[in-house]
Amino acid sequence: MIFKCKKKNRGGRRLGAFLVVLLLAWSMSAFGAYESPHRTGSTYVCTNATGEYADTNISTSTIIPAYCRILGYRIAPYDTTASSEFVVSLWDAADTQTAADMFDEAEWGATGPWDPMWYPLPKKLNTQLTVRQGPNTTVVIYYDDTRKY
Repeated sequence: MIFKCKKKNRGGRRLGAFLVVLLLAWSMSAFGAYESPHRTGSTYVCTNATGEYADTNISTSTIIPAYCRILGYRIAPYDTTASSEFVVSLWDAADTQTAADMFDEAEWGATGPWDPMWYPLPKKLNTQLTVRQGPNTTVVIYYDDTRKY
């Protein structure tokens, strides 16, 4: 018996493996895109109708540090006929606020637009969310609860 040694054609196998990897990558992104609209977010609105700066300690039973993540925020005028200071700062602290506890601050112009500020990665809280805002403003906090997934 004589055996002939032939060089095997591996190009077809490489192409097949590449197509399988490509199909898996596409299906994972398709499932991710399918799932994302079904995730729910929540909002918490802080209003300051006074002419002074105001601090709001958001209850830990509303935005629960163990489960909730901050997705972003938005600032807008409370009363469009009154003067406003579009300043907001977010703190991961209850009552005593130090520079180490502040994780974001912003100031917008008086004419807008007052588009939401979204975090590229959600902010996980350790203690409690405290919002400091300027006079005559409304701050909307966007957050999600990881228990809903």
